[in-house]
Amino acid sequence: MYFRQSYSQLVKSLLKRHSVEVAMSTAVGGEFEAIGVLERELLIYLGLKSNEYLIDVGCGSGRLAKSLSQYLRGPYLGIDIVPEPVDYAAKVT
Repeated sequence: MYFRQSYSQLVKSLLKRHSVEVAMSTAVGGEFEAIGVLERELLIYLGLKSNEYLIDVGCGSGRLAKSLSQYLRGPYLGIDIVPEPVDYAAKVT
C-alpha cells in the first residue's frame, strides 16, 4: 500500500514539474525508448512469438508496450497500480 501511495505522489510531482513525456519517462526510470527496445529484444530472444499473448504486470507508462507495438500481433494486457502512467501508455501505443 505504501508503494502505491509514494509512486502516485512521485508521478503527480513529476507531472507538475515536467512535460508529460519527460514525467512519464522519468517515472519509470528514464531512457524510455532505449529500455523499451532492450526489453522487447530480450523477450524475443527468450522466445516471445509475435502472435502470443503478453501480460505486462507493472507496465508503467508503456515503454515496453510502445516498443512491442512494432512486433507483437497477439493480445497485450498492461496493468499497473497507478492510473496516470497507464493512461499515458494507452496514448503512445
